[in-house]
Amino acid sequence: MEADITDAKLFFELIDQYNNDDAVNRVQTEAVILEHFRQHKAVLALDMSGFTDLVQRFGVIHYVAIIRRMNLIARQIVEKNKGAIAKTDADNLTAIFNSVSHAVDATDQLFEAFENDNHRLPSSQHIRASAGIAYGEILAVPGYDVNGDAVNLSYKLGEDLAEVGEILVDQSAYECLSESQQTDYSARCFEVSGVTISAWLKPF
Repeated sequence: MEADITDAKLFFELIDQYNNDDAVNRVQTEAVILEHFRQHKAVLALDMSGFTDLVQRFGVIHYVAIIRRMNLIARQIVEKNKGAIAKTDADNLTAIFNSVSHAVDATDQLFEAFENDNHRLPSSQHIRASAGIAYGEILAVPGYDVNGDAVNLSYKLGEDLAEVGEILVDQSAYECLSESQQTDYSARCFEVSGVTISAWLKPF
């Protein structure tokens, strides 16, 4: 935790410096930021569905309790698969992995764990989730936040496009999978605000 705080402190010091730099010095500061915080990762965005309906029927504490269960289950499985929780925000969770295979394995295990957990509980307490996985360059501040195109795309896939029980991976992530893993996925194409997004779908 102390290392995370130190990394975050350095990151924001450099961002503040960047904001105050002239054009020439900004290039140098940007290079330092990228050297310290740029990584290539598989990004998993996990989204839980049903907020409006559950809150209206049972209240916000009921929903927060389900989110808590989801996050506890997710942390254990993500860490088991050599990943790290980057952040949690309301009913969303972001995790990062060094390999797409680890991200996919973790997501499969998450959905299985959610299903097993749901079997012991009434439907009003079920965890209903969807997931998006993208691979690419990100800025990662350990224990604080992640930013970058792969992060944005993973959320577009997992939160906006995937249905409950679905995993959507982007083209870059799909190409990192083995041939045997790829057979589990089918191609999908989405139009979002006039932009075409190609993805690969795996239902659980």
